[in-house]
Amino acid sequence: GFGLVLGEDGKRLRTRSGDIVKLVDLLDEAVSRCKEQLLERDNDFSNDDEKINLIAQHMGYSAIKYADLKQNKQSNYEFSFDRMLDLKGNTAVY
Repeated sequence: GFGLVLGEDGKRLRTRSGDIVKLVDLLDEAVSRCKEQLLERDNDFSNDDEKINLIAQHMGYSAIKYADLKQNKQSNYEFSFDRMLDLKGNTAVY
């Protein structure tokens, strides 16, 4: 079988009780955090909003994909925005 999806508190996320993160919210949060990180850095495209948004979207979506794919599906999965989007370590953003 498959493992459970756990929150950062170690308790499982339950769909019936509404303890879930919707995909659209997950994607928006990932893009938002990546955009903040890009704006904090000195880069050649900091004045180009369209380019910043595009890069933030690529970074955020990639981070989510990588975080999901690196998990063993038979073991429990602890959901954490911070670990997904960390700039260091075993993450897509790195």
